[in-house]
Amino acid sequence: MSGNMTIARIKTIAVAAAAAAGGLFGGAASAQDATLIARHEDWTVYAKSKNGVKVCYAVADAADSNPKNVDHGRVVFMVASWADGAAAELPMFQAGYALKIGAPTRAQVGSSRYKMFTEGADAFIENDADEPRLVQDMKRGATMRVETQSDRGTATAYEFSLKGVTAALRAVDSAC
Repeated sequence: MSGNMTIARIKTIAVAAAAAAGGLFGGAASAQDATLIARHEDWTVYAKSKNGVKVCYAVADAADSNPKNVDHGRVVFMVASWADGAAAELPMFQAGYALKIGAPTRAQVGSSRYKMFTEGADAFIENDADEPRLVQDMKRGATMRVETQSDRGTATAYEFSLKGVTAALRAVDSAC
């Protein structure tokens, strides 16, 4: 992990990873047992509670996946906020397969690039100061690209539509 990460940030990410692995989101941001809050173009907003922890999140499925000759499973990008304030607008990538630990992973909106680190099937923004910048770029942009690598070494790339993300994040803020 980056030397720029604080202990509090590492804990927040650990909570997010545990929530994802433990079923709060489920694989690839499963909507199972989640309450649908709203749909805004290509983004859907859910709220989910488990063990007293309420999380609201906006999620979009990948609009395009490469390479075409592999099974990607469900691949999503989400932005989550915890009702208790543990995290706000935490951007996360979630693949339908295990990601290679330490693989160069990045999100790109326009000319802005953001380094990510991998944890299982998830990827998080490496530098916590970049999270709000990415979210702002998402609100202004049309598409986002995420590039990573599977644990088998396959280079993969995904395109996400950003249509509706601003309205979806307003709904997340209202719900949490």
